[in-house]
Amino acid sequence: MSKMQKCNQCDACKRIYDKTAYRFWRREQFYCTVKEQITRLSDFCENWRPKNREFDLSADRFDKVTQDLELLKVYLKDL
Repeated sequence: MSKMQKCNQCDACKRIYDKTAYRFWRREQFYCTVKEQITRLSDFCENWRPKNREFDLSADRFDKVTQDLELLKVYLKDL
């Protein structure tokens, strides 16, 4: 039997946000994509799996960011 871990450290659990008029607020709840239900920050899960952290550091991504920044300069030059 595997060791049960907390939901806030699980890759299957996604954070829930609330939106008010102009801002998003983090809730102390997560949505478990395995159980398909809302869980609390401190709940334990038998389906726990480590978070998969991936980073896209490709040249294409940096080129797109550079293009987006140039476009923002054009839009904001009159402000």
